[in-house]
Amino acid sequence: MKKTMYLLLALIILSLTACSESKDETPQVQSKTYTEYKEVADVNMPVTFTLNDFHLQDGGYAITLNDTDRLSFTDGESVKNVTNINEVLSVILNLNNPAIQGRELSVNILHNNGDITKVYFVVPVKQNNPNALLTCSIPLNTEIFNISSLVSEKAGYEVMRNTDNKIVDIRKTYNKSEIEANGNNIDIIGLYNNHNNIVRLYAGEYNNPDYIQYISVQTVDVMAQYPDANLNFEIKKADYSKVDNGLLFLPSNDYKYAFFIDKKGNVRNFYDKSVSKLNFVTKFFNTRFITDHLNSFTITDLKGNNLIDIPYSFQINGQNVSYKGHHDFILLNSGKYAGMYAVLVTKAGEDTIEDYIIIIDVDEENQAATLIKEINLKNYLPYEKYSRLPYTKDANVDWFHANSIEHDESDDTLIISGRSQGVIKITLPENNGIIQAGKDDITLKWILTPHIGFSETDSINVLDKLLTPLDRFGNPITNEQVLNGHEAHEDFEWNYGQHTALLRNGNLIMFDNGDGRYNQPTDMFIETDGSKKKFSRYVEYKIDEENMTVQQIYSFGKDNPEVYSQIMSKVDTLLNGNFFMFSSYQKILESDNIFSTYTEVDKEGNIVFQMEVRQDNMVTPTGAPTYRMYHINPFDYVNVDYN
Repeated sequence: MKKTMYLLLALIILSLTACSESKDETPQVQSKTYTEYKEVADVNMPVTFTLNDFHLQDGGYAITLNDTDRLSFTDGESVKNVTNINEVLSVILNLNNPAIQGRELSVNILHNNGDITKVYFVVPVKQNNPNALLTCSIPLNTEIFNISSLVSEKAGYEVMRNTDNKIVDIRKTYNKSEIEANGNNIDIIGLYNNHNNIVRLYAGEYNNPDYIQYISVQTVDVMAQYPDANLNFEIKKADYSKVDNGLLFLPSNDYKYAFFIDKKGNVRNFYDKSVSKLNFVTKFFNTRFITDHLNSFTITDLKGNNLIDIPYSFQINGQNVSYKGHHDFILLNSGKYAGMYAVLVTKAGEDTIEDYIIIIDVDEENQAATLIKEINLKNYLPYEKYSRLPYTKDANVDWFHANSIEHDESDDTLIISGRSQGVIKITLPENNGIIQAGKDDITLKWILTPHIGFSETDSINVLDKLLTPLDRFGNPITNEQVLNGHEAHEDFEWNYGQHTALLRNGNLIMFDNGDGRYNQPTDMFIETDGSKKKFSRYVEYKIDEENMTVQQIYSFGKDNPEVYSQIMSKVDTLLNGNFFMFSSYQKILESDNIFSTYTEVDKEGNIVFQMEVRQDNMVTPTGAPTYRMYHINPFDYVNVDYN
């Protein structure tokens, strides 16, 4: 009997052990850590707060004051258990510690589910700059931040988020040499307009800094100083859990100002273009703005200081030659012209416009430029076919209308979008020191356009350069109505009046404006009815150069009339897999003022963010057009606050 009882007891113990071991193997839920900041307005008064200030819900919380030498509850304790999130708590600052100014005071809130909210009571140093612009310079000559004694080789700043959780955080780090070259000042860019900004300065690594200091910077109301700069950024839709980080840069067009805008609609930097020579064709490379200023080539720093302004005027064999830039340019990062710029231009004295490309070598140190090559597109396409598509008036003058240029680094070629002729690819001329590129020096690789209008009797026969469309199964589409662009195939549609043709992931993407779609004239204003309604698309094509075919991989916009723009506009892909469309020139009705729309779309084709840019306060009767908007990140880190 005893043996039986012992055996039963042993079995029970083994069973319990097995259950215990099995339970230990169950995956544990990982706790999460959140960060909040609360500004201390008056160091002579207790800091009062509730857990509701930090968006916590009812539950059990243990609050621990980590900096007990600088913090204590008013009853002298350092730990409190709280269940009511609206209970007012009061913490006293110990002012006997001089290091409290400009520092962060640490508090941990332990949730009943194991999560932790880390709160920093921030005591900023008030800066003597009550009317700072959205960009300002802070001298690193304080007791903590003395640049000459910094052990670290870098220092930076972060513009802090507000407690209302409607802020995009910005962080930027500078090398010590950059700070010294800037007069031992650190440039703070991306502040909020008309706002008491809390800025966190740090030396060393951001996550493990050697020094930390907080400052407050009160910015001037830039929009009040420039009353005609009040653009309206109206957010129509936003799912911030799916929106890509980054800022939007609006260099504008006829407008007098340029902007950084975050995806909450806040202006984060502002440039008066009468001072900073930023124009509507401005790109951002290596922390600087590069601008095709129509008659010159300009380089501007992030603060808006013009560093270089070089006119498009050169001497060729003793003759003065000048050009006028327009629409686009690129920095060639590889190949025979690495480090040089290819610019779309109009050549002075010609009967046609917007059909030349020049390659220039910019000497920044001596503020000079050398003309390396000149490419005349009339040498490679039948110019007399200027009216084969119903796009523009004065087509014999503006027969090609180059509006974007892209470098294919895989074979050192150029891809050029011509609004009135389609997209073409050409080889680069040899870098042989000869300015004028002869016809035999360049090869036309292909043309992406409806086949209408071309024939073997043209002055330049390009029939063998026309790409053949494929259906989804890879079969050639032979329907003449489709080939000539009179109608669409269920798997394929041509590009019409396109802009910004770019290489992304080996494929060609573009803003297919749709002007003249199906070879029919169209209008500026949006029309949503009719069998051939106007629409614009983000479209992606796969081009097989060996077999001279093109296949449509993806298209978005046919059912979204709000992205229609007859002219201008831009698309691009984003780091998180989304893409955006910027529809530059829009009207609902023909009599309406012009406006623009930025639309961000995720991989599944869902619009996750949409913002209208309106300029209805302009004195011009139809508003001012916005050429393109760029998605940029000139900082180490930009983050939409999703909470």
